[in-house]
Amino acid sequence: MSTFFFLLNDLIATINVKSKARFLSLLFVIFACLALFSGFFLLGGVGEEEIRPALAPNELHVHLSPRLASATIDEMHRQIRERDAVRQITFRFPQELGLDQVEGLFLIRAVSTRAAAELAAELSIAPGVVRVDSSPIAQKQAISLATPIKIGLLIGFALSIVASLIMARSAFAKLFNDFAEEIRMMRLAGTTERVIQPPIIAVGLLCGAIAGLLLIVVIYLLHFLSTIHPETILYIAPGLAEPTRVLIVSLAGFLLGLALGGLLGMMGASLTGSKDFRAYS
Repeated sequence: MSTFFFLLNDLIATINVKSKARFLSLLFVIFACLALFSGFFLLGGVGEEEIRPALAPNELHVHLSPRLASATIDEMHRQIRERDAVRQITFRFPQELGLDQVEGLFLIRAVSTRAAAELAAELSIAPGVVRVDSSPIAQKQAISLATPIKIGLLIGFALSIVASLIMARSAFAKLFNDFAEEIRMMRLAGTTERVIQPPIIAVGLLCGAIAGLLLIVVIYLLHFLSTIHPETILYIAPGLAEPTRVLIVSLAGFLLGLALGGLLGMMGASLTGSKDFRAYS
């Protein structure tokens, strides 16, 4: 085992009940910071427009007239299913998707985005079809964030960064208090700061990575729930309806978590310069 991993393992093993509580608090603050950052791109409003389920670029929702007979619906289902451009088609009731409507609908998955666009154009004028929902491009353009909310998010983001710095200093100080003897012994043995500090920075990076992964899990969980209960979740965070936006925000949040964790780790590593950790003779 290299010196880096040996020291990193010792640092993590030194975390006791008190320092563990402080590092958990640090993780929560970092996660809150990342969540506020994500809010700039996921939260918003869509005015009075209807909130519709999130659709992939190759998916369609074909809303049928409530006057159609079952035999007619079965025949339409058969004709659409036989098209080369259709990969999958199922009949669903609107209530299953959280829609307050009476007509049934076909859920269609096309072989490609282009095929989905062509199908949408054809089916939208077909007899018995009320409307066709495709990838929510129009909804993307309708997303807006009120100025008071922007200011609130910005203030919260700034405060969370300050809080993370305070919590990081407290957590690392407690950790080093329990690890002080090992640091002194390493300095007596001639170990340089280049050997001591990287594992400490790695602890900060680890905190940022965990918070970033937690953010990804939460965002994708909400994205999944938005397909089940769109009328509640998408009303508050319409950005969750767009898979591409969700992916970009998740990755950006994770990278921000790493950057913030690295910064906090470097701040923690700077504490080893205190006289409390100087080698004694």
